[in-house]
Amino acid sequence: LAQQLKPQLLSLLQEPQIPSALRDSAEMLMARMNGMQLLSGENGHQHQLIMQVPLDFFGKQMDATLQWNGRMGKDGKIDANFARVLFYLNMESLKETVIDMQVQNRIVTINVFNDSPQLALLAEPLKEGLKNGLADKEYYLSGIFIKPFEKERAIEQKVTTNEDVQPTSGVDYRV
Repeated sequence: LAQQLKPQLLSLLQEPQIPSALRDSAEMLMARMNGMQLLSGENGHQHQLIMQVPLDFFGKQMDATLQWNGRMGKDGKIDANFARVLFYLNMESLKETVIDMQVQNRIVTINVFNDSPQLALLAEPLKEGLKNGLADKEYYLSGIFIKPFEKERAIEQKVTTNEDVQPTSGVDYRV
């Protein structure tokens, strides 16, 4: 789709008489496509793919950013036994959420980072269905772990350490 869409966007942007709103939308879409392409890459047999996917849940639209890291098999195809997939979501009810799924030897571990305290209770009835769905595809669910974001703890630690520091003169320089 990207191979077909990009040339069409370029030809649209070269049209002198398109409305400015359409031009702005086409430029924004082109920038997104180019940005994701620049972020994605390969390093030997390790590959990284980053993409933004528009989602529609119950009439609410949002973008999900997906980051896939994995290795390629000897045949040049994605090795489904080893991968790491990160989903970055910002939902209306759950707010900022990051899902970190790691696959090693077809064993799947999922870490969900979210500051919502009720998320663990909401996720509990869904675990069995996910476990069975993965088993149908010959994957084993090791566990689902729901954790709060660490940034609040880091900020708290920084505040407490800054209170203990005595003022001095001079300049701190870090390379």
